[in-house]
This record gives sequence, structure tokens and C-alpha cells, in this order.
Amino acid sequence: MAAEPVYFSHLLYVCAFPGRPESTAVFRKIVDLAKAIEQTGKGALTNEKYRTVLWNPPTLSFADLWVWAEEKFGVANIMDMLTYNRHPYIETKNPETMLKGLARIIMQGPMARHTRGPADNFFGDLFQIYERFNLDMIWMAGHIGCKNTVALNGSVLL
Repeated sequence: MAAEPVYFSHLLYVCAFPGRPESTAVFRKIVDLAKAIEQTGKGALTNEKYRTVLWNPPTLSFADLWVWAEEKFGVANIMDMLTYNRHPYIETKNPETMLKGLARIIMQGPMARHTRGPADNFFGDLFQIYERFNLDMIWMAGHIGCKNTVALNGSVLL
């Protein structure tokens, strides 16, 4: 399945164990796999019909959602909101610059960036991803516990 290696490895090695040598090794393998797939001129799914991202908190309790969508409908899920990160480089010249860099990453993390500040943080990233990955649709999880996103979507859906 296409989504499993990308989603689970990103969630585990970027969110849970960032910066470890094992994490770097896993992503090197994923990059090599992606390059090999690209050279074939085909997608990661043999029956890919649609491309999507899952936005809002992911359905971690339904991790098999991507396998089902791939097999049943040919939906390739590129990523979800939690695995979308735009981390800046951390300046390592001294402890103060490193702490500032880490603080900036925490402030710009998906849940923090997208639900605090202007609505453009949420929708700007969403539509940038839509165009960048040539998506057919966006799946909005609509997690009831995420009041900030419910408010953002409610203002658009009314």
C-alpha cells in the first residue's frame, strides 16, 4: 500500500523520533523507493484514480482507512495534517539560536500553525498542497474535539 510506508514512517520517525540516525535511514529508503517508482513513470498504486490529503486531525484509530480507500476506490492518500511540516533549518551556532529554532518549529507545527493565528495559515497551506500535489480532493476529518478547525470550517461552510 502506498500510504502505509509514508504515513506511518512519518508519524513515527518525524513526530515521535525526529533527528535520530534510524529516522534518517528510514527516510533515505523512502526517498529511494519514491525515486524508483518515479522512474517507472507510474504511480505508487497500480489502480490510482484519485489523489487526496487528509486534513484536520487524522483518524489514528482507523489507520486501515488508507488501505481500504486504496483497494476499494483507488485513492492515494498523500499525507495528513500531522505529517505535513514546514520546518525551518535550525541555526546551530550557539544554544540560544538552537532554542529559538526549536521554538519556531513548535509554533509552526501543524496543529499549532493551522489552528492559531489567521485562517490563511489553515487554508493557505491546504490549497498550496492541493495544487502542489495535483490533488483531486481533500478529505476533511472534522474531528469534533478540534474546536478551532470546526470554527474555521463553519465560517466557510455557512
